[in-house]
Amino acid sequence: MTNQSAKLALLTIAFLCSSVLIACLSFSHQAILLVPSVVILLALFPLIALNSPSLEGPSNHQDVSPLEESILGYMNDDNAHYAISLYGEWGSGKTWFCDNRLKGLLKQNGFSLCRVSLFGVESYEVVSSRIFTALLSIDESGPNRGIKNIKRFASRQLSSSLKSIEKISKAPVSLDSSALLNVIPRKNCLLVLDDIERSPFFREHGNSFGIINELCENQRRKVLLITGLDYLDEQKEQLEKVVWRKYLYTPSPESLFEATLAREISLIQKCDLDVKNAIIRGIEQSGILNARAIIKARPSLVAIASSTALRKQEIDHSERECALSKAIELAILVSANALPEVKESSDSMGKALIMIQLEGYEYLQEAFEPLTNGSIVNENEIDESLSRFIESKHNRTKQDIEIDDALSQLMSIREMDNDEAVSLALRLSSYVQSGKIRPEKMKKVYDACKILHSVGLNEAPSEQQIRESFDKTIESNPYQSRSALIWGYQMMIEAGEPKDPFLDSLSEKAESSAIKQLEVSLDPLENPGNISTAVLESLENHSSNDKDAFIPAAINAETIAKAFESGNGKIQMGLIDFFKLKYSHRAFPYNEGIEQSYKWLSEIIECLERIKTMEKLEEWRRKTFVDALSKIRSDIGKKRQ
Repeated sequence: MTNQSAKLALLTIAFLCSSVLIACLSFSHQAILLVPSVVILLALFPLIALNSPSLEGPSNHQDVSPLEESILGYMNDDNAHYAISLYGEWGSGKTWFCDNRLKGLLKQNGFSLCRVSLFGVESYEVVSSRIFTALLSIDESGPNRGIKNIKRFASRQLSSSLKSIEKISKAPVSLDSSALLNVIPRKNCLLVLDDIERSPFFREHGNSFGIINELCENQRRKVLLITGLDYLDEQKEQLEKVVWRKYLYTPSPESLFEATLAREISLIQKCDLDVKNAIIRGIEQSGILNARAIIKARPSLVAIASSTALRKQEIDHSERECALSKAIELAILVSANALPEVKESSDSMGKALIMIQLEGYEYLQEAFEPLTNGSIVNENEIDESLSRFIESKHNRTKQDIEIDDALSQLMSIREMDNDEAVSLALRLSSYVQSGKIRPEKMKKVYDACKILHSVGLNEAPSEQQIRESFDKTIESNPYQSRSALIWGYQMMIEAGEPKDPFLDSLSEKAESSAIKQLEVSLDPLENPGNISTAVLESLENHSSNDKDAFIPAAINAETIAKAFESGNGKIQMGLIDFFKLKYSHRAFPYNEGIEQSYKWLSEIIECLERIKTMEKLEEWRRKTFVDALSKIRSDIGKKRQ
């Protein structure tokens, strides 16, 4: 047994004997002897605290950030008789940093940390009491737990003894917690005062920060204040008097992951992806470095990371990781109601850059809808949406990948050197002149070229070169070209951007080419041998490859009803399944098609209801069909509103 352990054991025995003596004197109402016994107990208490086992830091040392270096320097400076503060926006993770990062670092260097929440505190006495109570139990776990229990018992025994003296003497007796603070050891401990801005005492009392001055200058304690960003002018003036150094806390994406998602992500099924780093990239790309925002979206983020769509090993893991990062980024933005809107930007360049940032959202928008009202995403919808998003990336050519890389670089065009920007413009020019721009890239490439011209880079492709290249794309795939142009262009128009004659002309060409190709594909319906089979096949064909928008124009309502009436049970169920399982999810994502779709469904229902005689089973299927169409129409009606 060491000298310190022996001394601690003797002091503990003396403390327990004093406690027993006080209990006996209280019972026998010996007030004269009770007072000196309490004084002895008070004297023993700091001696026990001083002889408690010292802290021993763990052997594995963590990396130290500049912020942590500064706090360690403050702890090692014996002449720093002032407070420091850690400030940042609400929910950024300041408290987590103190409890998880800073506390361990201080232990490694022979210090301890005691964090006190001042939330709701209304008086000086309560502040002192909370600090005193917290200091009684700092860093005492495992072998030191007994010391903590002795200290807590001492606190209760003092309170009980004072009540006994007051009862016997019939005079008010109290012991100020601020006085008790003087008997608590003050070296090697960082006292962290949290939630100051949410304490009525600090908000409403003019001299409330005097207690911090008392702790720092008179008691020589090290004090760290955790504060927000919003303070009244009077509070700012008081803080400046007691706080000499202020440090802004901005969490890293890595620390946010560890604080909010690490445990949950560690429990999901293992796969060949680096899920952790993909999520961290998504957090970084979102720009939402706020722990509370990520916690709010956490169940949905875990659902995304657990999606079976990410386990398809036939697709390169880098493409799946990229899709995961983008999905995490967009989910955080949607949940935090911070998804950038094109209309928020006042200039064309800003609008185009936002469009680039929103790449992929067209696949995920519907699945992310629950996030807008704080709900959790549906796992099946996430699987389906992510699968389509990943497939779109998987089907990219080498040039598609290079174009995506160039567009991502365009996000930082304002910070580029001239040579970098010229190189980027020449790369885009070579892609355009190749005549192999895919439909979904047309609008983005056009916007990129406009941005480059707007900053004076004439090396970018001319409008004539773009027209010749895009004409080839439209001719080879009119359906997808029309769909891609409408999605991007319509969003720009809704955001208040003026119409673009070039895009108007391009959209008209895509529209006419698509309709011409559609008419050719629908020739068999003019005189079909079996109208029911031909209609179902045509519907199935036009539900893929972005042809949905043409279904009402291509197949009139009466033809749909005739096909149902003349078809057998398999055909009738096929028509029902088509509308319930396919059309309901893809019915006119574009604003211009909502009215047309609503009208088409209404006409089909009317035609079905006009059929006069059907067998019992056919009648049941007709009712099922009408109910399915009515539900889809109702959902579209809500979109109209």
